[in-house]
Amino acid sequence: MKKFVVTFMSSASIIIDANTEEEAKENFDKIPDEDLLNELDGNGIEMTDIFEEDD
Repeated sequence: MKKFVVTFMSSASIIIDANTEEEAKENFDKIPDEDLLNELDGNGIEMTDIFEEDD
C-alpha cells in the first residue's frame, strides 16, 4: 500500500485574551488539542494538495 501526504488549510480562528503576542502564543499552546480540532471541524477544512510520499 502506498502512502499519501494530504495538506490542508482552514479559515477557523479563535480569540485569545492576552496582554502581549508572546502571552497569546503561550495561551494558545495551553488549549487542548481536542478543542482545537473541534474548532477546525466546526469551521471546515479544505484540502490544498495530495501527493505520494517518497520512500
